[in-house]
Amino acid sequence: MLLPLTEKQKVVFEALSQLYMENSYPPTQAEVSSYAKKTAVSGEIRALRQKGWLEKLEHLSRRNIVPSEEAFKRFTQKDILVEKRI
Repeated sequence: MLLPLTEKQKVVFEALSQLYMENSYPPTQAEVSSYAKKTAVSGEIRALRQKGWLEKLEHLSRRNIVPSEEAFKRFTQKDILVEKRI
């Protein structure tokens, strides 16, 4: 089950997913940062992994973060859950 995302997490997830689709391999954090126009994304990536949106490929040491299967389906259907902050 995927937990809702904050707006910042949504931007990072969409950047990572778009780069993954375009290149057919996982992007680096630097590539995600550049694409999302952010200076750092490590905190968001950690939160996305904890919420089930990203998973780590254990057989790779670099470029090892990819969208989880369920999250990728939601991304391609544009059905991303965003947490509303009050």
